[in-house]
Amino acid sequence: MILVANRMKPGFLGALQETVSVPLVLVGYCAGGKGVGCVANDGFAGAREIVKYLYGLGHRRIGFVGDRGMLQAVRTRFDGYKAALAELNLAVQNEFIALADSASPDRCSIEVMLSGAPRPDAVVAATEDLVPEVLDVASRLGLGVPDQVNVVGIWDTAEVAATGECRPRVVVAWEEIGREAVRMVTDAIEKGRRLNTLLIPPELTWGGAAEQSGAKR
Repeated sequence: MILVANRMKPGFLGALQETVSVPLVLVGYCAGGKGVGCVANDGFAGAREIVKYLYGLGHRRIGFVGDRGMLQAVRTRFDGYKAALAELNLAVQNEFIALADSASPDRCSIEVMLSGAPRPDAVVAATEDLVPEVLDVASRLGLGVPDQVNVVGIWDTAEVAATGECRPRVVVAWEEIGREAVRMVTDAIEKGRRLNTLLIPPELTWGGAAEQSGAKR
């Protein structure tokens, strides 16, 4: 069985394992040490790559936009963001972090972050839904993108960003994740291999006009 989920209620996985006796692989959610396999996006590596990419462009005040009730996938991205700052000897500054009270975009917290003094000169958006929110707030504040504030998001879908221009983003490799989940299940059935945890790194690419024409950088 392959189970695709981004969250689980306490006790659900244990109850499922008592009900079925086939190899079980989770996609998008990791439950370590519970006798199941897991294939998921390496959100930690994705956020870390974004921070280092922005650092390479000269940004030193790098912010993060997420939500307070973080799903596991977003939590790992936040951890990757903080880890990359530490590696680059940059301090984690609370005023550069905007966390909504729910999974829905919170323009107020984004506006507070971008109107502060100092304010971030670049922002990591934890999901694709947050990218247009950050861009809209930046526009209303009169901040030029990417000159005054650069914005890079992590995309869980393959849809091209409707932002009107080419911009960098990190895209979750869902097709590869799906293939590896099937491979893990069949290897367990046919070859008796143990189920394990496999994290697939996302890809830094460009969305918008360049992506539509097949271009990459």
